Amino acid sequence: MFKNLTKLSQIKTSYNSTLKERMTGRKILPTNVKPTHYQLTLRPNLETYKYTGSVFVDLQVNEESSEITLNSKQINVEAGKLLAKDGKLIEVIPKEQMKVFEADEILKLSLKSKLSVNQEVKLQLDFNSELNDKLKGFYRSHFKNEETGEDKVMATTQFEATDARMAFPCWDEPALKATFDVALEVSKDVTALSNMNATSEEDIEGNLKKVTFATTPIMSTYLLAFIVAELDYVEAFTKVGTPIPCRVYAPKGTAHLGKFSVDVCTKTLDLFNTVFGTPYPLPKMDMVAIADFDMGAMENWGLVTYRTNSILFDEATTTQSSKQWIASTVTHELAHQWFGNLVTMEWWSDLWLNEGFATWVGTYAIDKLFPEWNYWDTFVSDDVQRGLSLDCLRSSHPIEVEVQDPAEIDQIFDAISYSKGGSVIRMLSAYLTEDVFLEGIRQYLKKHAYGNASTGDLWAQLSETSGQDVSEFMNLWTKQTAGYPVLSAEREGNTLQITQTRFLSSGDITGEEKEQFWWNPLGLLTTGQTKASQEILHEKTTKIELPEGADYFILNYGFNSLFRVQYPEDNLKKLGELVAKKEVLSSVDRVYLVSNVGSLAVGGYGSTTVLLEFLLNFRDEEEYVVWREIANQLSNLSNALFDQPEEVQKLLKKYRLELFSGIASRVGWEEKSTDSASTPLLREIAITNAGKAGDAAIVAEAKDRFKRYTEGDQSAIPSDLTAAVYSIVLLYGGKDEHDAIKKIYLETTGTDQKLVAMAALGATPHGDLIQETLNFGLTDDVRAQDLFRLIAHCGNNPKGRHTTWSFVKENWDLLPAEYGQTPFSMNIILKYVTEFSSQIDLDDLNEFFSDKDTSIIEMTLSQSLESIAINASWVQRDSENIRKWLEANLI
Repeated sequence: MFKNLTKLSQIKTSYNSTLKERMTGRKILPTNVKPTHYQLTLRPNLETYKYTGSVFVDLQVNEESSEITLNSKQINVEAGKLLAKDGKLIEVIPKEQMKVFEADEILKLSLKSKLSVNQEVKLQLDFNSELNDKLKGFYRSHFKNEETGEDKVMATTQFEATDARMAFPCWDEPALKATFDVALEVSKDVTALSNMNATSEEDIEGNLKKVTFATTPIMSTYLLAFIVAELDYVEAFTKVGTPIPCRVYAPKGTAHLGKFSVDVCTKTLDLFNTVFGTPYPLPKMDMVAIADFDMGAMENWGLVTYRTNSILFDEATTTQSSKQWIASTVTHELAHQWFGNLVTMEWWSDLWLNEGFATWVGTYAIDKLFPEWNYWDTFVSDDVQRGLSLDCLRSSHPIEVEVQDPAEIDQIFDAISYSKGGSVIRMLSAYLTEDVFLEGIRQYLKKHAYGNASTGDLWAQLSETSGQDVSEFMNLWTKQTAGYPVLSAEREGNTLQITQTRFLSSGDITGEEKEQFWWNPLGLLTTGQTKASQEILHEKTTKIELPEGADYFILNYGFNSLFRVQYPEDNLKKLGELVAKKEVLSSVDRVYLVSNVGSLAVGGYGSTTVLLEFLLNFRDEEEYVVWREIANQLSNLSNALFDQPEEVQKLLKKYRLELFSGIASRVGWEEKSTDSASTPLLREIAITNAGKAGDAAIVAEAKDRFKRYTEGDQSAIPSDLTAAVYSIVLLYGGKDEHDAIKKIYLETTGTDQKLVAMAALGATPHGDLIQETLNFGLTDDVRAQDLFRLIAHCGNNPKGRHTTWSFVKENWDLLPAEYGQTPFSMNIILKYVTEFSSQIDLDDLNEFFSDKDTSIIEMTLSQSLESIAINASWVQRDSENIRKWLEANLI
């Protein structure tokens, strides 16, 4: 149960005490036997949503025992047998010798005979279960055949982290690798897929066929997958080494939309085969679009599954941001074929070895395939910032975090494992140099291929390759308590004294936290220099002599390291002048400066008026990533102040208009021959912000284009501006506009544009329309996976936040029961619906959750409560100064 948490110090105590309890022992299976091979046969029925199955597991006996314990969840095991290696019966295992421990997701088999050390036996289990509708295990998804309009059903899987046990009884831990033979008995008119290529297909009874697949490499259970549905595909082949067939499977009538993804797939595999020195080891790569899917994608070895909007691309309607999302999702999942699949973490505590690496390597691939996208800039403005935003909370967690059971494991699929993990890898790669780093990675993959590895194994290999003790300084980032430092930079003449302490958005550093320190390349640049110096900060404080005539200094030039900086006031002013003059600072440096000043304001390290003043230097900015960070900082401020008087809201809008009207005018509505690859993204964010801020010309143009579009002129709104137009007309419209966009949502078949319309529905400022939208989410017109996003869009709207939170409270028990309770979906709700900034709201959340089982959302709930307390402190501390500054500078 979750305890009442009001003060930040209480949040810290509650979380850390729980963490200590976790470290006392993992909930893992006994080691008396170990699986080495599975022979799995499944017969799913797409009409009854039931399936039957049998599994033969080759076991190696490690300890004398008369019990076999394995994982099983919601599986009805009908019969069991213990067989000798040659198949001879040792004993039948009746139901009365089987005991299910539901809470622990364990099936314990009591044997009459005793197993002896080094004995090799086979376990046979026959079972049945349901193709569930909870988006995990072996589940069903509903989709439409776009050629015939018929409704169809797919049987598909989602096993990570611990849901293979929902499909068949197994040893469901990442270190318990085995090989798999899979056979699917299915209707003759469907496609059957698994990790490996089909080796035979034979007709069996009735209208059924049996599809048998080749034996897999040794692999973890969470990477196994199988799919049964009426599908079509597009195909292409790799060019490096032996040609590998790559396919995108999708519902009939939509497979052609997979051409972009399959092209990214072949090029990415070719790149990775070259860079990693270890060829992709499977004979094929299939990628499948799935209509009902909880996450963005899943890296099953040789059979990657995707949410439809993460793989299918329509050149005519898909936005540039969605195109980049698709490409980055594909490269991320293909990176996992090496990082996670070929080499797997020993336990989920090292999840970051999978996700952090895939985040960094996926970005590396995008930068090579699409250099015009400048995707490392996007990585900095997206992943680095996301990691820093979570890690400045006391309720964050270390990169290597001890977890014991499924409820805890699922919660660490977060910005620390993905974004901070990827950011730390980027920092290390920059320090060692990319060539040295990649050589170390090549050796690491060769050494641990088909096995399991820990963070220590990675550091050991990089130390051997680089000649440096990598573990000595990187353990400070992965094992140490969560967080990162803020550097206080004080200048006396030419002497720069730098002191580091932990950075917290709450600003209330304890004595213990004041003593923490990290290893960080400083990236120091001063007047007249073009390359940053190589000084390393690896202690609490250091002194550096600046060259004569140094007018200013910059820390973290290139934004490779992870820290915030408290600059002297005069130095920050000079950096602002460099921004205005467009000198010295790259786009990522400007992103860093904006986020740095904004973060310091939230935590009370500096005044918010410093942020407001500093942002005025960016009026002539032209880079999308910088404007995106400016928009994020203004949104953070607006979210914190959303309950303040209307006069403050109007002043904030006027300030936003002051910043965004110029860039919106410069980029305009129409595509130009001089546009870069990022201009569509810039145009969308500029017009959206200028329109929401009340730019009369923008609002009028949006309304006119929307009117023409709804009257049948499909060219009136460019696809990249659809979201901008929808949000603007809803903000300044009423029920007619809301109904029109709902109609678009219902009638649009393209997933990308459908999701744009859904997101826009939450942008209305009218409480009754927010309530109508939320109720609409409970109908059959909205997929279960999309309901949680719809709720998040409504809650992310300050005007709809209280209405949405009331809706969530009223339906808290209904949501998991009817729509599936996954940490991913429930965490979405918590993150976006609870962005409050008052003690009253904090008390309300505490009271609501006081008697709820919050085991699967414990981390996110702690973070939400802490964020509310931080916002409340921020508003109390700075709201009056903000109002006075805005009045003095805008009126």
